[in-house]
Amino acid sequence: MRTGLTRSFHVVIVAMALLSVCCLTALGAQAQGQQRDGLEVLCRQLGLRDAATVPHGVEPLVVDTQDLLREVVTGTRAILGRMPATVSTTSAGDPMHRSLGLVETYLSFHYSMKVNPILGTRFNLWADVWVAGSGSFWEITDAYEWVGLTGISYCHDLSSEWHYHRIASDRRSIMVAGGAILDTYLLVKGVLKIYSEPVAISFTYRL
Repeated sequence: MRTGLTRSFHVVIVAMALLSVCCLTALGAQAQGQQRDGLEVLCRQLGLRDAATVPHGVEPLVVDTQDLLREVVTGTRAILGRMPATVSTTSAGDPMHRSLGLVETYLSFHYSMKVNPILGTRFNLWADVWVAGSGSFWEITDAYEWVGLTGISYCHDLSSEWHYHRIASDRRSIMVAGGAILDTYLLVKGVLKIYSEPVAISFTYRL
């Protein structure tokens, strides 16, 4: 009789253990589902879009929490919403002698701004500004400019790139500008997303 009671007790214990495991599994699945649903809602609120593929050489940033997603998106927006701290470097090219005693050379400019608060990615505008003259007379003759990313940029890509320059009528100053759409590729709970923001830099150089 006692053996039967013992067996019954063991059966009850095993059943309760199995029930506990099932409940914990169900609660875990429910929590994961709620987290996934919360991330999807946040993606819509932050303006993320579904992406079918990623460009060659781009590796999406894995995001599995709402806090990290907010940090990536709102941090980038906060940086781009302020006047960016620009770093510029200028170097002179080798002078090239031309006829009539005129000399032509160029100045290289580099301006950059941080666009990712976590990775330190930077958007850059480079320009070579050509000047010609002799003595005290110099004028700006042409310019060539381009844009690109530097730093850790594996999850970023640029699209709709643009750049131009405008030389003043007296050829004593030039305005150079460049920009693009900064696309950030994210893997949110196994779903590929893309977050896009415009970026731009401009500067003016005067002789």
